[in-house]
This record gives sequence, structure tokens and C-alpha cells, in this order.
Amino acid sequence: EYSQALSKWDIASYQMNQFHQNYDLYLTPTTAYPAPKLTDELVSPELLGRMKEVTSLNSSFERQQLIYDAFLPSLALTLFTQQANLTGEPAISLPTHLTAAGLPLGIQFQAAKGREIDLLRIARLFEKHNLFQFLHKTIL
Repeated sequence: EYSQALSKWDIASYQMNQFHQNYDLYLTPTTAYPAPKLTDELVSPELLGRMKEVTSLNSSFERQQLIYDAFLPSLALTLFTQQANLTGEPAISLPTHLTAAGLPLGIQFQAAKGREIDLLRIARLFEKHNLFQFLHKTIL
């Protein structure tokens, strides 16, 4: 299973390398939804209890399911950032919008491996044109 997962990562990396032969940058939202508040619960008390008892699980499937259940809420929020994490490509998130509730939304640029300078240049353009939006107060 581990070898199969690595093979899929290699395929994704190859495909992104091919993509970057034609496109310098790949633009996506940073998150699927506005950022959660600090007080939002991403891991339920029930799940925390199961995590504390992980050594009592009998099968690798039960342990894998527990890991999946623990990470699903954050993965659903950050699904666009996962591709860069899996392919090893550099990416940058830029804070470009605030919701009516004052929560940040942003965009993410992903570049080819070794092309971090492209990300810094695009970020500099956004900064130069005052396109960043920052929180001006603490939101709980």
C-alpha cells in the first residue's frame, strides 16, 4: 500500500511538471471556506477519546480510519493546498479578501519545483498594488 501511494505521488508530480511546461503558475483558492475561528472545533471530544485509545484498536484498518476521521475536517478546508504538499512543489498563499464576518480568504499560487522566485515575484506585485487584506481585529 505504501509503494502504491508513493507511485501515485510520483504520477501527480509528473503531471504537474508537464503542466508547468506550458504554465508558469497554477492559481487556486487557498481554502474551500473561510478560515475557522480559533474557537471552532475541528476534532470532536469523541474523536479525541478514540485517539487516546489508538493502541487498543485491533486492525490496521481501524487505525487508518481513525487517522482519516481525525484529518478529514482540516483536509476538507484545505483541499487546494494538498496538491502542493503531495507533489513537493512550492506554493504561496496570499490574503486577498475578508468575508463580511472579517474572516480571511486567499488565493494560492503553485509553481514548478525550483521556481520559488516566481512566487515571490507575484506576491510582490500584489503587495505593490495594495491587494492584500489583513485582519484588523481579533475574531474569536
